[in-house]
Amino acid sequence: EESGPGPKVLIVDDDRTQAEILSRVLELDGFRVSCAFDPHAALEMVRRDRPDGVVSDLKMPGMSGLDLFAEVQMLDNPPLFIIITAFGTLETAVDAMRAGVDDFITKPIDTGELTVKLDKALRVRSLESENTRLRQTVDALRERVHIVGSSRPMQEILATIEQVSRSQATVL
Repeated sequence: EESGPGPKVLIVDDDRTQAEILSRVLELDGFRVSCAFDPHAALEMVRRDRPDGVVSDLKMPGMSGLDLFAEVQMLDNPPLFIIITAFGTLETAVDAMRAGVDDFITKPIDTGELTVKLDKALRVRSLESENTRLRQTVDALRERVHIVGSSRPMQEILATIEQVSRSQATVL
């Protein structure tokens, strides 16, 4: 079940009680939350629902959280991914982060910490997406107006042109 007006988050945990507690907490913090109690079902939900983030337990029968992460990363525009585990060794955390997981939280979960980490990761993703969009716009503008120059001052001028191009004001 999904609820709330905010970003969509999928919680993946074979422990239903844990998943439902996290779901309620995140809903109170403004997230739209879905739960999956099996990593294979979670993968289908990610493909179908395209959540903004996935919060997954590490140790689950059939597929680990890191295996689920690897599968999700093969999708176009994969969601952010946070791993939760009771088996929180430094080595596991380092492996998860090296694999590209956005963050790592150990059980017992500090729900405030989870909310902060989700908010932070979503903001970073949003900024990265905006940065990519702006780069593409500047590149398209550069192609249209055929301005040649890659020096820092020229890049700053092109960036300024891009910013003011959306305005209806006269620019001198």
